[in-house]
Amino acid sequence: MKAKLMKTTLLALGLTLIQAPAFANYSCWGKLDELGLSGGSNPAVHVRLNTTGLVWVVCYLNGDVNCKSMYAMLLAAQSGPSRPNIGLFYTPNGKTCETMGDWVEAKPYYILTTDDY
Repeated sequence: MKAKLMKTTLLALGLTLIQAPAFANYSCWGKLDELGLSGGSNPAVHVRLNTTGLVWVVCYLNGDVNCKSMYAMLLAAQSGPSRPNIGLFYTPNGKTCETMGDWVEAKPYYILTTDDY
């Protein structure tokens, strides 16, 4: 019951706090292998999914109003016992999850966590 409530809360947090259109052009799914936070005056949140092996900057803490919420959601997913799947949803940019590049800015429109994917 507690785990289901946590999943529902994370999903609601992701959908409510991260302003985005309802649908994106493509999505990248996988388990969160790495979650990092760079230093400096505008720290960046870095993620690496197990499906791509690529590191992406998903937001900047001081430059994106919803970044703290996104970071909290990713921290909760990483520290959970089941390591849920993460879905990063993107608008059309001529790339795919595999061709987006390594250590690049890849700001998603929204992020979901689920055990059901």
